[in-house]
Amino acid sequence: MRARTSFRLILSPGLLLTLALLGSIWAGSAAAPPRAHITIMATTDLHGNLLPVDYYTNKADNRGLALAATIIKQARKDNPNLLLLDSGDTIQGTPLAYYHNKKNNAPPDPMMLAMS
Repeated sequence: MRARTSFRLILSPGLLLTLALLGSIWAGSAAAPPRAHITIMATTDLHGNLLPVDYYTNKADNRGLALAATIIKQARKDNPNLLLLDSGDTIQGTPLAYYHNKKNNAPPDPMMLAMS
């Protein structure tokens, strides 16, 4: 009986080691999953500035979603896996946004239309 127990104690770790080595060989031969390159861009505080115009003075200005659209469009050409996020304050803050929100609230919102 004692000889059998000794044999099992020696055989068990050897068997486990063999199985572990075989498992690592099989796992290492699996193909790596494909990878994707994703570009994340973000806008914030657009405040209803759709066009590069100061809506209060009606003069050209260096702002607006239309200006950002040029940069975004080029980035989408460079990488079609582009995710554009906006962190808020998008549809309020200018006469255009006020007019749409208070006077003519029919969908779609001009800023949302421009973003799509």
